[in-house]
Amino acid sequence: MRLVSSLVGALAVAVLVAGCGGGSGSSTGEGGDARLSHTEWVSQADAICSVDHEANASRESEFEGLVEGGLTNAEVREEAAELIRGAVPSVEAEVKGIRALRPAPADEARVIRVDGGLERTAQLDEKLAGALETGSVHELEAVIGQVAANATRLEALARELGTKVCGKPHSGGGGETVGGAGGPDRAEWTNHANEICRTNREANIAKLEEFERLAGKGLKTARARHEAAALIRDGIANVEGEIESFKRLAAPEALEDQFKKLIAKVETLVDLEGEIADLLDRSELKALPGTIGRVAKAELSVRGLALHLGLRVCGKLLQSEGGHSLA
Repeated sequence: MRLVSSLVGALAVAVLVAGCGGGSGSSTGEGGDARLSHTEWVSQADAICSVDHEANASRESEFEGLVEGGLTNAEVREEAAELIRGAVPSVEAEVKGIRALRPAPADEARVIRVDGGLERTAQLDEKLAGALETGSVHELEAVIGQVAANATRLEALARELGTKVCGKPHSGGGGETVGGAGGPDRAEWTNHANEICRTNREANIAKLEEFERLAGKGLKTARARHEAAALIRDGIANVEGEIESFKRLAAPEALEDQFKKLIAKVETLVDLEGEIADLLDRSELKALPGTIGRVAKAELSVRGLALHLGLRVCGKLLQSEGGHSLA
């Protein structure tokens, strides 16, 4: 459960703040109300979305605090679920407000497509909250995929419609959006960063499988422990290459600080994995559980921040076919 919690957390934050991705699906409106021009519609829709974003800003901050702690017990996960559910009324109010607007005919087709996505956002809030409470790994992973797909679709539609607030995810710090001006194109940057992580994962999966084989036998001999330590160090070398690639990758201006924080967290994780390798080499097995616990906590922190930045590959747990991570 702990190794899935940060993945849920980052995407749940996206659910909390996704806001509207566009506007109303109604082409009839009420009575003979005149349609809004494109500029009028965007302005009024953004005003409605801003209310929802402000209403959920404190919940987002609280949720991020829980994610940072790892969502490691049932009580905390229930608290997180309630924060998600607390966002539903403001999202529903947002949908109602947007539907009262009558877009220009040229915008109507896109707004209709967005309408279903807005309703889906509220439904996924409830579904994700329930999955958090039950602690079902498979259910969580399924909902996470649905959340990500829905959020991506809404953001793309919002971009097409030209809204500045609707459909934009928050940074988590005072209501600013993480997309926007400054630096390289966010989509291009995201793809590049995920490709760096994908390359590292492919390089390390065989090492993880071999480590799992050794660990399954109990690492009872000095030779087995040295082999396991060597596998960890080989994996560290790949991650260090990933870090160097990250440092050469210019992030969008709005993401720079968080990306630097992510790199620092990965460096901390590497240091802890190095400690495990050293302990194995020295056969200091009594100290292993504590260090492994620190690795697991650091891993959660890395994954949560990576997913908050939209780096789905980087935030996905590296697992063997047996479903195990190094920790």
